[in-house]
Amino acid sequence: MPNPIIMLAGLPSTGKSTVGVKLEERLKDYDLHSFLQVRRDLGHKRYRPKQNRNVFRELYRRTEESLKSGRGVILDNNYPSQPVRQRVYGIAANYGVEVLILECYCSEQEAKRRMRDRPTSDGLVVEPRNTRVYDRLSAKWQDINNDLRLFPSAPISYVRYNSEANQFQEVQVRDSVRPLVDSIRQIIL
Repeated sequence: MPNPIIMLAGLPSTGKSTVGVKLEERLKDYDLHSFLQVRRDLGHKRYRPKQNRNVFRELYRRTEESLKSGRGVILDNNYPSQPVRQRVYGIAANYGVEVLILECYCSEQEAKRRMRDRPTSDGLVVEPRNTRVYDRLSAKWQDINNDLRLFPSAPISYVRYNSEANQFQEVQVRDSVRPLVDSIRQIIL
């Protein structure tokens, strides 16, 4: 079975990028593709919603290139809604791979503190420091458990990581990704 797509989901400053880097360093044959890094690679100097279509197109082009070469993919983005996550499920289905959703979370207070502590711009788009971004995405957040109910036969596994309390929770894990989930638990805990 080919390496699955690991979808890092969660609100801003919940630990997705930190986890993504750790996973890429320790997992064999995985590429990390980040929404923010694609923006930076495209030379975006500030966040503009009208750019999202092109950024997602490039993010998923890179994802498909990795999958074509037999590598697993770690996707780092918020993935706040079911339609956005469904696009990843479609790519996975096209390449015959599973999806492991790793939702990172922490308290709102901690996430906002982390946001305020982020570095300032280096001339290109950076992670948002304005905590209103957290509030906007939080208002749009759709529970991932609903995806499991909507797509009961889809090869989706779901785990959660509380980056503040350093706790790992399995919600739904398919036998085929059990070894990967066990490795991820060891890496991030």
